[in-house]
Amino acid sequence: MTWWRDGVIYQIYPRSYRDANGDGVGDLAGITERLDHLAWLGVDAIWITPITVSPDNDWGYDVAHYMAVQPVLGDLDAFDRLVAEAAARGIRVVLDLVPNHTSSKHPWFREARASRTSPRRDYYVWADPKPDGSPPNNWRSSFGGPAWTRDPVTGQYYLHNFLPTQPDLNWWSEAVREEFDRILRFWFDRGVAGFRIDVCHAIVKDKELRDNVRNAYSSARAVYDELSSRRRMSDAASQLAGDKDLQDEIRSAIDEIRNAAGRVKDVKRGAPEPARTAKNSLLLMVGIFVGLLLNPITGPALRRMLARQLFGSGNDFVYQGNGSKTSS
Repeated sequence: MTWWRDGVIYQIYPRSYRDANGDGVGDLAGITERLDHLAWLGVDAIWITPITVSPDNDWGYDVAHYMAVQPVLGDLDAFDRLVAEAAARGIRVVLDLVPNHTSSKHPWFREARASRTSPRRDYYVWADPKPDGSPPNNWRSSFGGPAWTRDPVTGQYYLHNFLPTQPDLNWWSEAVREEFDRILRFWFDRGVAGFRIDVCHAIVKDKELRDNVRNAYSSARAVYDELSSRRRMSDAASQLAGDKDLQDEIRSAIDEIRNAAGRVKDVKRGAPEPARTAKNSLLLMVGIFVGLLLNPITGPALRRMLARQLFGSGNDFVYQGNGSKTSS
């Protein structure tokens, strides 16, 4: 059994963990100081939420530099010491990778928005407004409101699944894939054991930028009730599968770099098709089931939630005791 299947993975949010230098913010050195405690707990790996440079509009999930450490958390030397000390105790280090979007302060986006002919323009998802000046389609941000912001410099809209300061990357671009190949190599060379891939289910967008259909089932958060994101995610994923499956492509790159180290991804509610696809993917080894955070912990509620994930419906399912499940 590989470590990521049966191991204990301990998530650490560095800012609220151990503060080694007394500045009021947890840091990488603080994690290193507490490794003996984690080893005593029987931890096999630690998953550290984003540590890369960020303006912190979304606390690290808006990356401005993928290959440098946020100064308040430490530096690359502090990270290297953490990885080495963790390895000495048999603990692996897993990092958060945020490939869906960057910060609007990332050099890529600053260059991309400077001109429609910028060499980095294709790194992001841009579209012309409708004739009346409104956004290109009806997609909604996960944080509320339209998923599009019009850029005053070039007159086009750019896509952001989250904050307007978090522009979405264009994973149909070969250049973007090559950038992340370099990013993966950089961190694997420093001893990282794997990645938790943020928003993995929504990285690839519908190439035709079609309107979303209405959500067929309810959600605990009103923002997801408004419009389903299945077309934005599922249709795009299907298109890419016919070309070259992105998930397998990332996995192949990782296998080449670090002999199939473990990866972790998250699956949001509202994307049942990619969640099913993940079962047969070489990449998506472990899923973070955030639906548990958004539902009451009762038997009926959990059954309905699992039925939506497994069958794409609100029907209950019956566990037969032999590993099989049927929808009731």
